[in-house]
Amino acid sequence: MHTKMSTPPDTAVLERALARERAARKAAETQLETRSRELYLAQRQLEAQYRHTVELFASLVGGRRGRSASSLRGLVRVAKAFAAHVGMSEHDQATVRTSAMLCDLGKLVLPEELMSVSVHEMTREQRRVFNQHPRLAYKMIVSLEPLGQVAQLILQHAELYDGSGYPHGLEWSDVSGAQLLCIVKDHDALTSGVLMPDALTEADATQYLIEQRNRRYSSDLVDAWIAFRETMDKREAPSAPVEAALTTVQLTPGLVLTRDLTNEAGVCADPWRRAGDDRKHHRAVPRPGSRGEDDLLHRAAA
Repeated sequence: MHTKMSTPPDTAVLERALARERAARKAAETQLETRSRELYLAQRQLEAQYRHTVELFASLVGGRRGRSASSLRGLVRVAKAFAAHVGMSEHDQATVRTSAMLCDLGKLVLPEELMSVSVHEMTREQRRVFNQHPRLAYKMIVSLEPLGQVAQLILQHAELYDGSGYPHGLEWSDVSGAQLLCIVKDHDALTSGVLMPDALTEADATQYLIEQRNRRYSSDLVDAWIAFRETMDKREAPSAPVEAALTTVQLTPGLVLTRDLTNEAGVCADPWRRAGDDRKHHRAVPRPGSRGEDDLLHRAAA
């Protein structure tokens, strides 16, 4: 019985086939990378347009209320920081931030007379019209898909813990993004004279929030706000620089010269000469008997 031996494959043919396969795979990977890059750039462009639209709306609201851009940025920064303080996710923090920028959007269509009077001084009819601004803002942006959650939060941000808020008289049983935005806005309005005829001090505004515990705001939210403000105050308090007298060999990067560079005799000296600096400076000649430049005293602050 005879068997036919199979012919071994041609090595050159296999190499050409493998090369074609590698080239096809490389081309597919390149095409995928190109497409992914295009999609990424398109998404970034949409995000930029979205941010531009939000900032445009916010600037229109600020201009209507006579509010500076820096003041609005401060409110937005505090709202996002407070959301982080109470443990909200990054996504929810971003939603609160955008809501803080747009929460007064509905006031663009309110009568001008309502923009120049505090809420406390409004008549019953003026208050009825004013209380529609969350609903108006909701209608303006709810159809924009990226702003769906923002629209819902803005609609509810004037609702109060005991159900006495507007526009729907909802009651809150826990700390939500809308209630968080409510206390941030109220604090800002209290200290800027929007909520009351006269602007309150920080201490008086905090006392007002405490008195409204379990009425306008939940007890947990007020406690969280007070703790947050204490943290913010400590973080923003300027720290006093620490001065120290140092010799030249003790100097390190990051120190700041706080006084004139002098020797022990009190003569102001040139700090550049030993570094080989050729610039012209006023030089002081050490008095006879002084130790010279090696013992120059520096007053530096960390």
